[in-house]
Amino acid sequence: LLGVTLDWTFGLAMRGNYDTFDEESRLGLSATDQKRENRTLTLALDYRIDSGFQFFGNRLSGNLNSRIQVTRSTAQTLISRDGSSFNPSNGQKQLGISFRSDYQFSRHVRGGFSFEWTNTQNVITLEKRLLRAGGFWTEFQFN
Repeated sequence: LLGVTLDWTFGLAMRGNYDTFDEESRLGLSATDQKRENRTLTLALDYRIDSGFQFFGNRLSGNLNSRIQVTRSTAQTLISRDGSSFNPSNGQKQLGISFRSDYQFSRHVRGGFSFEWTNTQNVITLEKRLLRAGGFWTEFQFN
């Protein structure tokens, strides 16, 4: 629905998106009506260095790309029986933060690392799921 991107010349970019989706099914007084509502807000910050950088006091040629992203979303289904008000019947709320970075010191050394932190909650049972993940990789090329 709405997206904004701000790019600066020194390698920094900020992005923001807001998406919304609504759908309603009305089937009459003797049936169950249904409404779906989805909302997602995403904010991201990207940083890129292409001309080399300092690493533990040494000047390295190569590049570095990093992104941190925060996402907040709600998706739910509401039902109404016999024309009454809509009440939640299913859905979840989610908050996620992720970080990813990759680097290339030379044509022989490259790698990256990532981290994800996500909380999800069911809107009916209030049951929570927690996700914590991270990792790194390094590649050495000999030739």
